[in-house]
Amino acid sequence: MVTRRCSERRFFLRPSAIVNQIFTYCIAYAAEQTGVLLHAWAVMSNHYHAIVTDPDGRLPEFMAHLNRLVGKCVNAELGRFESLWSPEHYSAVRLETKEDVLDKLLYVLGNPLQAALVESWSQWPGAISDPRACAKAAVKVGRPGVYFRDDGLMPEKVKLEVTVPPCWEHLSTKQFATMAAKHLKAHEAELREKLASEKRELLGREAVKKQDPFGYPTGFDPKFELNPKLACKNKWRREEVLQRLKSFLDAYSEAWKQFKQGAKDVLFPAGTYWMVRHAKCAAVSLE
Repeated sequence: MVTRRCSERRFFLRPSAIVNQIFTYCIAYAAEQTGVLLHAWAVMSNHYHAIVTDPDGRLPEFMAHLNRLVGKCVNAELGRFESLWSPEHYSAVRLETKEDVLDKLLYVLGNPLQAALVESWSQWPGAISDPRACAKAAVKVGRPGVYFRDDGLMPEKVKLEVTVPPCWEHLSTKQFATMAAKHLKAHEAELREKLASEKRELLGREAVKKQDPFGYPTGFDPKFELNPKLACKNKWRREEVLQRLKSFLDAYSEAWKQFKQGAKDVLFPAGTYWMVRHAKCAAVSLE
């Protein structure tokens, strides 16, 4: 699950026809360029979440394309020039099991209701994927009419395709779509009960669209929270994966130390991204 937040929590991604088109075009283009598979996404007013699979180890490229193009386009639409995004790096959380994938998919699509904005994902006026989209044909998204030149290098249209997460490929697209929609319906029912018990009222679809894009939430903004790299409800599986991550970081640290000392043919561990592609050094396969 990847997440990116706007600078100062401002509503730069406030739902509108042009912002929705910008995001869907850019995420489709980024996926086409890198081979990243799209499973779900939701664009809130000041951040977005997406569930993706990175089969070729190109997630940094995918995020670079997506964030750069969305930032350029939205800034052009708003008439601003500073960074659209928060200075913190994007969040990328590995989803270890199929249960974790489903759990985060429900979290992403349930985000508009959890935030007490609209009563269901289908009422959200921003860019959001349909939980049944994997069972539908890919669609063509037209190039936004801001920032991009008509005679530029960006394609006039890109293909937006939603796929079943690989860990759920034992189900047909129709079966997964039905299951996802059923679980999302139950998840939203639980969220409505929780909001009712807290006596929280929904902001509403029209009020969301009228938000000032330069505004920001007035509520408490937690700082210095943990930035997890993994989501796994199975305790033993989680500990195993965390140990593998620690071993990778230790091996990378040692390889980086040798590289700085002049060993330009040092072997970096599998999973290394930047050094493999941009430095003259050996590396084991990313597969």
